[in-house]
Amino acid sequence: MSIRTVSIAGTLCLLVAIGCARTEVAEAPTADDGQGTTVVTDPLPPRVQAFAWDCNDGLAVVSQLDADTDELWLFLPTETVKLAHLAAASGAKYGSDDISFWSKGEEAMLAANGMNRKCSVNRFRSNIESIKLSGGDFWAVGNEPGWSLEIYSDWLVLTTGYGEQRHEVLITGRSEDRTAQPYAFRGMAGDEEIVVELRAGPCFDTMSGEEFETAVEIDLGEQHLIGCGTALH
Repeated sequence: MSIRTVSIAGTLCLLVAIGCARTEVAEAPTADDGQGTTVVTDPLPPRVQAFAWDCNDGLAVVSQLDADTDELWLFLPTETVKLAHLAAASGAKYGSDDISFWSKGEEAMLAANGMNRKCSVNRFRSNIESIKLSGGDFWAVGNEPGWSLEIYSDWLVLTTGYGEQRHEVLITGRSEDRTAQPYAFRGMAGDEEIVVELRAGPCFDTMSGEEFETAVEIDLGEQHLIGCGTALH
């Protein structure tokens, strides 16, 4: 598996123009598989599929199906419940004594606390919630060209070229100081080094204008990517 470099920057640093050095990072603990290959003990977590729903009264909920038990986890603003699969003429229905959730396609009905709500899928938020429930700690996105970044405890997942290239990168170095600005990770993608710099925002997405808490810069070979991100926990 390939490795890359990620760093979190407290200020934007034009390395060539002003001669600013990159932040030094401490090597992360690794293990050897006995055949000369350095590996991390924990693999990249499998992707969980979750759906985020926006309801007509402003309520935001998240659902995740437990395929092993055919039960549905429903994440509400004030509680998390597990609902049993119920018979339905169409779509999928899950419920308990006081909550029921029925969905078909991208529409759903939520009955809870004596109220019935109509809900619809939020595709953008569904992707972020899926990353979060898969164990992701940080998510970022950028434009021109489109890219996204996921940071896990031991892994970076960088998708570039508007989703055409996916790089799964083992983290082999990171800053010792968790409060450091910039905060840094290190790795390699094939024979190319990757460096990601994150600094405290605000940061505004160049397409939507949405405000994020963290500014992100990524160097991958000759590519320099700029965008915004947020912590997921």
